[in-house]
Amino acid sequence: MSSWTPTDSTASARKPSTRSPAAPPGFHAWQDPHWLVHCHDAAAFIGEVGYTELAAHPEALDQLRQDLRMGGWHHVDHLEEFLTHLGQDATAMLFRCTVCGTHLAYADAS
Repeated sequence: MSSWTPTDSTASARKPSTRSPAAPPGFHAWQDPHWLVHCHDAAAFIGEVGYTELAAHPEALDQLRQDLRMGGWHHVDHLEEFLTHLGQDATAMLFRCTVCGTHLAYADAS
């Protein structure tokens, strides 16, 4: 596996990365892994996290909650139970925008 270091935020702000988000360095996921993009550039992968680590980044937790609702999780109690149990049967993949620093996440379950 190759190593990859995201460009610094000033370089990314001047010019979007020429790296293809479709072929980023790999990470293991149960479902099809996908690389998140923000500010028109690939975000930096931070790692797999559970609820406690994700809650430290409220913007990522809110974004994940909204994405799950759009994906069909309409029952609030079930959604919150799923989120608070991240780190057990499911994890969150945490990313950070290399341009503005916003944290992003998506859920991955076995």
